Amino acid sequence: MAKRRSGRKKKTIECYYCGKPVSPNALRCPHCGHWFRDGKILVAILVIILISLPLMAFISLPASHTDGGGGEKKEVTYYIQEGDRISINYIATHSTIADNPNDRGKVFDTNIWDVVKDNTNYSKASDFVNKTEDECVPLKVYVGDKNPTPEDGYTTVPYWKELVGWWFTVYPDGKTLGETESINVKDDSGRVIAIYQVEIVSFDSGVSG
Repeated sequence: MAKRRSGRKKKTIECYYCGKPVSPNALRCPHCGHWFRDGKILVAILVIILISLPLMAFISLPASHTDGGGGEKKEVTYYIQEGDRISINYIATHSTIADNPNDRGKVFDTNIWDVVKDNTNYSKASDFVNKTEDECVPLKVYVGDKNPTPEDGYTTVPYWKELVGWWFTVYPDGKTLGETESINVKDDSGRVIAIYQVEIVSFDSGVSG
């Protein structure tokens, strides 16, 4: 801290560190470069503000955006609702109670070509539905009890209703980030007979938005 000279009308005070005259309003000695106490506090505050600004800007960014109508593509997040038409990728495996013990936990159906051709990481069941690469396309699903327009090719199966509440995000470059979860398919007695690992890859039409 600088030492003040006696007298209220003095225009300078002595620097505590080097003894040379400095302005009583100075935050830093122009001679030796030392910061005075008030100057150190101000610098600390400025550093905190500079560090906080990028973080505050990141936190304030919305998780998703809708198209503003100006033609600019923006990120959009959809939450699946009953009545939507979507496309999915899936991997279906037998449960641990499969009739054939050798098929338990093994893949019996998928629409993902990389899974079809990979027998090292994806063991196939004896009833595996083999497909060509051209046949491996996203499955069109109507989320609900009954598709009112079945001619559009969207399949309706009771367990697809479990997709309600799932989400996926479409980015400006067209890439998607879908929620990937499992659907347990049960028989009439409530036993899990198959597990579908499902990823939503596109929202085609419906009420979501």
